[in-house]
Amino acid sequence: MVMAETGSGDSNYHEYIENVYVLSETLDGYEEISRTDGKRSNFFEYSNKENNYYTFSQMVGEINNWINNNDSQKELCKILDGTGYFQQKKSNYLILAYDGYVFKLSGDISKNEMIQLANSLTLVNEGDLY
Repeated sequence: MVMAETGSGDSNYHEYIENVYVLSETLDGYEEISRTDGKRSNFFEYSNKENNYYTFSQMVGEINNWINNNDSQKELCKILDGTGYFQQKKSNYLILAYDGYVFKLSGDISKNEMIQLANSLTLVNEGDLY
């Protein structure tokens, strides 16, 4: 496993995606419409018939790189065995760190729906992706 040490020296994160995670649940009425796989990020997009959408990303790096720490409106959420951060802007988004990766959900769905989806995070075997 390739790991990179953060500037503070107190935590590690992956330099490349070696373990792929997906959401084992999809919200009712939504379907996956696109997927982009990369060395440093994976991106999934879901949409419904009303053209509402949400996205799910798996990324490398420190979670602090993805959180707006100047925003006082972020809420802490318990997700899996860690903490997620929910923020409401033009669209909602939820960011969490798990297994050395950063995950992000964003879109036109509620905080509770995002938490439900984030709790369905599942490690998959590479051959099971398609």
